[in-house]
Amino acid sequence: MYPWVIRLFVVLVMVELWGCSRPKPPPPPPPPAEETTPGDAIQAFNLASYDDDGRKRWEVLGQTADVQDQTIHLTDITATAYHPKTTVVLTADEGTFDRERQSVHLERDVKAVTTEGTTLTTPSLDWDAERQIASTEQRAVVAREGLTVQGEGATAAPQLKSVRFQRDVQVDLQPATTITCEGPLEVDYARHRARFWRRVHVRDPRGDIWADRMDVWMDPKTRQLTQAQCWGHVTIQQASQRARARRATYHAPTGKMQLIGHPVVTFYPEQADGRTAP
Repeated sequence: MYPWVIRLFVVLVMVELWGCSRPKPPPPPPPPAEETTPGDAIQAFNLASYDDDGRKRWEVLGQTADVQDQTIHLTDITATAYHPKTTVVLTADEGTFDRERQSVHLERDVKAVTTEGTTLTTPSLDWDAERQIASTEQRAVVAREGLTVQGEGATAAPQLKSVRFQRDVQVDLQPATTITCEGPLEVDYARHRARFWRRVHVRDPRGDIWADRMDVWMDPKTRQLTQAQCWGHVTIQQASQRARARRATYHAPTGKMQLIGHPVVTFYPEQADGRTAP
């Protein structure tokens, strides 16, 4: 029943955007020729970090740089994070690099693109190199072929294998499925699980689902949905029938939906004009 729920599995593709290795602070000291003092202006700024084997882990390029004490103001920024499986290229019109904290703040037309085709766009982005956390308090949009996820505020911690959209979350799946929740949306890659919180609503031409919380689990090898569960005030509407329960479980291998906790199924007769009676 409701096999279209299986399309939720694509939410987990966000791992490819945030799964890149983050650099180890601090970066190697610049050569003497690049020593600067406050107020210096630099053309074609270049800052890179290397691992213990001498391989480049990330690189930040700026068309111009203005050095102010511990802060370097950059323009026309291109940053690249290297990984054996995925490379991420990040661009922004301007930003700052804090040499003491080893953190980067990017602003204006911030965009990240992975080699797998995933993109992230947001007005601003903060990257803490020491803690390996990327975050924004503004609206962020993650897009891939057939999938768009957006929400207010996003945090990703690659080593912890998790990403979190804070609030006002919307997931659009082609051709015509939309999932919304007040937030947060949590993706736990270690457990292969995505969790939608508060006023979850799945809209699809074949039916609607409402719940307080919804979890989906994935097979780590096939990346196929194995199970979906809904908690709290679960309502499932399809055509002229409506089901209510405290919980609902969808088992992908069998395609069955189980209603748990005082389930009630109501059938509404169609009116003469074809509409479903309230």
